[in-house]
Amino acid sequence: MGIKHLHEKSLEWLKHRSSWGLLIMRVVAGFLIMLHGYSKLTNLDGTAKFFASIGIPAAATFAVIVALVEFLGGIAYIVGFLTRHAAVLISVNMVVAVLLTKLPQLAAKGINSADLELLFLTVSICLLFAGPGKWAASKTE
Repeated sequence: MGIKHLHEKSLEWLKHRSSWGLLIMRVVAGFLIMLHGYSKLTNLDGTAKFFASIGIPAAATFAVIVALVEFLGGIAYIVGFLTRHAAVLISVNMVVAVLLTKLPQLAAKGINSADLELLFLTVSICLLFAGPGKWAASKTE
C-alpha cells in the first residue's frame, strides 16, 4: 500500500463525511458566539454604555438585540435549528461590529483587532450557503 493509494482512500473516506465538518464548525462557532452573547446578556448595562459611547442610537435596545442574536444564534448553530436564518442575523451583526467598532482600530492595531468577528462572519456565510448539514435539528432549510 503506497502513499498514493492511502491518499486516494483518505479522500474517498472524507468525501462522504462533509456533514461531520459542518457539524464541528457549527458546534464550535455556535458555542463561541453563544458565549459572546451571554457575556453581553449578563452585562447589558455595560454593553449599552459601550454602544452609546460609539454613537449607536437607542443603545439599550440594540444591546438587547445584539446580545439575543449572538446568544440564540449560537444555540441555533449548535443544534442546527434555523441555521440559515441565524446565519443572516449573525452576519449582519458581525458586519456592523467590524464597521463600527473594529474598522477604526485596523490602522493602529492591524487585522488582529477584527479577527474573531471576521471569522464568525466567514463561518456564518459558509453556513448560509451550505446549510446545517446532515446532523442538524432542522432537516429542511
